Amino acid sequence: MSDTKETVTQPDENETANHVTENGTEAAEQQNAAAEEAAKQAAETPAQTAPGADTPAAGQENPVKNFISSLGKNLKAVAAVAVALLIIVILAFGGGNSSGGGKEDATLFNKGLLPVSLGGKYGYVNKSGKFVINPQFEEAMPFTDNGLACVKSNGKYGYINTKGSFVINPQFTYATSFVNGYARVRNGDKWGYIDAKGKYVINPQFEYVSNFGENGLALVQQGGKYGFIDKKGSFAINPQFEDAFAFENGLAVVEMNGKYGFIDAKGKYVINPQFEDTVGFDAKGLAAVEANGKWGFINKKGRYVVNPQFDDAYWFTSEGLAVVESNGIYGYVDTKGSFVINPQFDEAYPFVGNVAVVRLGSKYGIINTKGQYVVNPNYSYIDNSGTNGMFYFLDNGKIGYLNASGKIVINPQFDVFYMGYYGDYAVAGEFYADGYAVVRVGDQYGVIDKTGKYIINPQFDNVGN
Repeated sequence: MSDTKETVTQPDENETANHVTENGTEAAEQQNAAAEEAAKQAAETPAQTAPGADTPAAGQENPVKNFISSLGKNLKAVAAVAVALLIIVILAFGGGNSSGGGKEDATLFNKGLLPVSLGGKYGYVNKSGKFVINPQFEEAMPFTDNGLACVKSNGKYGYINTKGSFVINPQFTYATSFVNGYARVRNGDKWGYIDAKGKYVINPQFEYVSNFGENGLALVQQGGKYGFIDKKGSFAINPQFEDAFAFENGLAVVEMNGKYGFIDAKGKYVINPQFEDTVGFDAKGLAAVEANGKWGFINKKGRYVVNPQFDDAYWFTSEGLAVVESNGIYGYVDTKGSFVINPQFDEAYPFVGNVAVVRLGSKYGIINTKGQYVVNPNYSYIDNSGTNGMFYFLDNGKIGYLNASGKIVINPQFDVFYMGYYGDYAVAGEFYADGYAVVRVGDQYGVIDKTGKYIINPQFDNVGN
């Protein structure tokens, strides 16, 4: 959640997982910064252990283990970690835009360029795999809509244009990509915001900052408490919460005295803190909440529409179904709390495009909204995001791709980026909105299209930051 300081102050584990899930890209970026600082400190102080220092990860750093180590008390926490990991993959393997959209909106090539690493240095190639900006940087992030990309040079972060020239000289301890005209940067252990000219619009003063989102507000942490600022840096809602989440669907989840409630954009409680946990309001206007160890669903007036009765619960998707756990197995209920798909799975994920990934025993499959198998549970792992209509799957140690109909469109032939800390999931390249995915073959990375054809042969040490 919040940035790890040079003193290797550990962030709260639950806050870390929650903010990665809720705030998406910005939290993952700041976790990357935290991990980098922790790794440096650990090298200088052997007696201290940096968060996640021992996690094996191909092309990745310590944040992955931070998320894994912060697994919560139920499967929803596992899903949060999975989402966080997928966000990190986006950051690490290209993709992004200044609108801050999700994976479905992100493109792998931005301004026609993709950051890659060769010989320990990063540069940018075009869709032919030819270097447009020669390898010279220690790190490189995707270009954004304003034509700038964040790079690291001589230990500091700055911003270049598509010709590779610095527009904002390297000067920051850490920096992130521009979103809606602002970039979050860190000097020392404090975060602030700059514009596209490198001028501070909000001076570094916060322990954590998010991108500006709904209502033009950004979530920040100051003095260990969370509040919300406007684009002038003034507090719209004073820092007072033990934990807080970005506004979504008009409300923000906040924590006070160990209980969660909901506030509006003026900081007024719409639903008083009273719940042990929540996933926030979904597009159906309902929120899964935990009370006295059981999960149910409330409306925006705080009234139960489904009484607490489940061991765990997710959010409702556009299909009108939510995953719930009952007696250790998972099924799907409608907005009245009635089972549409009876509990029968050892693991289940929310629906994406009328299909959902489930696990039976140690094998993964895909079901439709009637609970019928579209893909029988035969695979060691299936990615549950279904980004841009494609699911990657693991079979006999190799990665292939399925479409939403369950048809294998690209046979298993690629290597995983890395396996989960406990070996229970695989991380590989997702397809972006421009129809490309990063793949790994041996120790090298390339790019394929949706037919599995290479547009860039595997030749790089890494793709992305």
